[in-house]
Amino acid sequence: PHKCSHPDLGEIWIGGSRKKHIGRTPPARYIKMEAEKNAFFVMYCASQFPRVEIADVRIIPAADDLFWVDVELKNDKDYPTISDRAMKLKRIPMDKISIGSTQKITQIDIPEGSAYIYPYNDGGKCQAITSKGTEFMLKGKDKQHFAALVALEGNSGWLEVVVDSQHGGMVKKKISIKKD
Repeated sequence: PHKCSHPDLGEIWIGGSRKKHIGRTPPARYIKMEAEKNAFFVMYCASQFPRVEIADVRIIPAADDLFWVDVELKNDKDYPTISDRAMKLKRIPMDKISIGSTQKITQIDIPEGSAYIYPYNDGGKCQAITSKGTEFMLKGKDKQHFAALVALEGNSGWLEVVVDSQHGGMVKKKISIKKD
């Protein structure tokens, strides 16, 4: 505030303090509308928290009793399953994908890193799923491919793909395998 000279009133004070609530709080008749807008925004943000999904699991014959298990994971939300800051500080466990199966199916351990289901096609490149499980993270609106090599003893069996993410949830999908 500062002093001013008014022609009729003389010396007066004009202006005011720069307190937080002045100019920020709407008039009473608009408070409900502002609260609704804020609530809708908060609910939208909450709806965009990560959700890991097993988009597709394909069984691809590789040899007589060997099969590739091709898994596509997706997070169709805006937020990642692990923030970059949490990864840098190592404050949260990584997401993990693993395969469980009947006794008739044995997972063949392939080295950690990239695997090629179709060696002459870069589109067939994916991360290998090791017998201990493979750690990963999904960004917002992201898809990733994973592959495991399994051996089938007998004519049929089943396996289960398990994905565990602290923020994206736990997802399981059971698939049966049969020899032709």
